[in-house]
Amino acid sequence: MFLKIKLIIWLTIFLLSGLKAQELDRFQLEHLLRQHVSFLASDSLEGRGLGTEGKILAKHYIADKFSEFGLLPYNSEGYFQDFYLRIGLARIQATNVVGYLKGNDPILANEYLVIGAHYDHLGMEEDGHTIRIFHGADDNASGVAAMIELARYFSGHRDFLKRSIIFIAFDAEESGLLGSEHFAGYNDLVESSEIKVMFSLDMVGMYAVHQGIDMKGISLVEGGEQIALDIARSYQINLKK
Repeated sequence: MFLKIKLIIWLTIFLLSGLKAQELDRFQLEHLLRQHVSFLASDSLEGRGLGTEGKILAKHYIADKFSEFGLLPYNSEGYFQDFYLRIGLARIQATNVVGYLKGNDPILANEYLVIGAHYDHLGMEEDGHTIRIFHGADDNASGVAAMIELARYFSGHRDFLKRSIIFIAFDAEESGLLGSEHFAGYNDLVESSEIKVMFSLDMVGMYAVHQGIDMKGISLVEGGEQIALDIARSYQINLKK
């Protein structure tokens, strides 16, 4: 668990590198990240599967953090973007959790960055009298933990923001990326053309096992590959892809 938390800290600092990352108290950050992962991956959350009470607890946990940090809600009703899935004969509710911060630049504030992570996982499996829980500590409590702490950081450094930032915890990723698809196609918050870049934080907690991290798609950002390499080198992170 220590190595997982350490990698999440590195990745969080990686994304914060241009905004006074030296201000971060790494011991405090480790404690906070550990809290998020431990809660989201606990037995009581039942693997955060669709239709479980545990996933409902997870979405409220994330929404409460967004509220605590003062993120603006998705709409007048709050941070939830609800949608429904048809699985067999069942109609199951799924929910994206969405909050955002407005930028300060009069022109660039209308351009949005998205920092997202899916919070659902595989739920539970019953085998006779035995119930197996797929806790999903890395997939993707680790990504959600990093996203939550990025939201905390940027909410406390709003004066730096020129562009606006949307934070999203996606649902139904394990069912076929359905939460992100629903947001892209049906959200009432922003036009797709106004979204300039997205960071998807997925399975960021197994640095030691994989001997590095992947940043797929970073070369689509102008100068992104070199920026990523420079930051990785300064924090002694092995950047694989």
